Amino acid sequence: MSEKYSLIKQLGEGSYGKCFLVESQSKKEQFVIKQIDVRHMSQQEREQTVKEASILGCLDHPYIIKLKEAFFSKKGKLCIVMDYADGGDLNALIKTRKGEKFSEDQIISWFVQICLALKHIHDRKILHRDLKSQNIFMNKDGSIKLGDFGIAKMLSQTMENAKTIVGTPYYLSPELIDNKPYNFKSDIWSMGVLLYEMCALVPPFQSNSIHGLALKIVRGTYAPLGPEYSRELKLLLASLLSVDAKQRPSIHEVLKIPLILRNVQKFLTESQYNEEFSHTIIHVTPVLEESSARKKKKMLHKILKRRKELETSNDIKERTDKEKIICEMSALVLEGDSEELTAAVSEGNEDEQDNQEENEEVNVDKAQQFRLCLEDMMGAELFEEVYMIVKHISLSDYCDNFDAYFEQTRHLLNHKLQKQYVPMIKALIEMEQNNT
Repeated sequence: MSEKYSLIKQLGEGSYGKCFLVESQSKKEQFVIKQIDVRHMSQQEREQTVKEASILGCLDHPYIIKLKEAFFSKKGKLCIVMDYADGGDLNALIKTRKGEKFSEDQIISWFVQICLALKHIHDRKILHRDLKSQNIFMNKDGSIKLGDFGIAKMLSQTMENAKTIVGTPYYLSPELIDNKPYNFKSDIWSMGVLLYEMCALVPPFQSNSIHGLALKIVRGTYAPLGPEYSRELKLLLASLLSVDAKQRPSIHEVLKIPLILRNVQKFLTESQYNEEFSHTIIHVTPVLEESSARKKKKMLHKILKRRKELETSNDIKERTDKEKIICEMSALVLEGDSEELTAAVSEGNEDEQDNQEENEEVNVDKAQQFRLCLEDMMGAELFEEVYMIVKHISLSDYCDNFDAYFEQTRHLLNHKLQKQYVPMIKALIEMEQNNT
């Protein structure tokens, strides 16, 4: 093993080798050592493997198993030293359930932690490559840690193909079956398989043969989840398990889905949140992209134009009155900080500016009237679904990025209806917030 560590016990044996619980001689802390036979590697390949391990060791995240070091034993075996999670792994926990499902709250709690861990490594252009319930490690305090990422790539020289690994490859993505390269969206597919397994206690794709399993995976059909899980969760699952990799969300898009977004800050301290998301906002999704600003300006002028048409119209039908209210409310929230946008709003809202001292009761009444108009036009059920999504995004760091609203409502509305209703609902939420 090593003079630095004393052996406590063997924890298991997997496709890569043996796993041991050890104690550090100096700090008396417990660690896990994965011991792998790499005698078939050349000296250059061994050096590259240790180098890659040292890069992974630089990752520091509350939901990632910390890789401490990698070295070769006297017998030429690769030893990877990692933090020890004292609660076993998720796969073992699932097997103890005997058909008793986890609650959705518990599943989302674990899934958010896994998402935050995956975001951390994807931000650094690292693929996990081996996401599965056996690599989700549990702590006795209820938190989880993602482990064993990158090892598949490090050891690619020792195996001809991922499908030759011992055990059934339930987590293989369609593109891997088609012999296409592993990519970030392959990790997302594995996240979908993992989410389904947490809900159903079994993987979504099962067969008695590798060939049969491959056919089921490339078809992408699976038994639907039961009524105990929400429509939001089922829609998330469907997006993760899209057979076409291009249709799957990135990890950043997953974290913007309301079901996930509203839970993110529960699992990070303020400093951790700022550190994790500050660079993402700058480099991946600006708070207000230039394209979004142009869309916002275009929508504003369109709304103002429509309102003026309504004002000069002799049509006094209920539908026209409702549209007028909607145009007025939408214009309020689309007001920009630029002089040009402010001027455009001022030009179309002279009458409103003369009555700025309306009391709170009137404002609340207008918001309620606005809501009733939208419910009538969209249907109450559809309105509530879109309203919930828009509200969660409006409370996030992406509140001014209209692209985020469109991305998260496209499964409910086509593009034309998105352009019509999303700004309206955002306007309603702005009114309601101002009234509280």
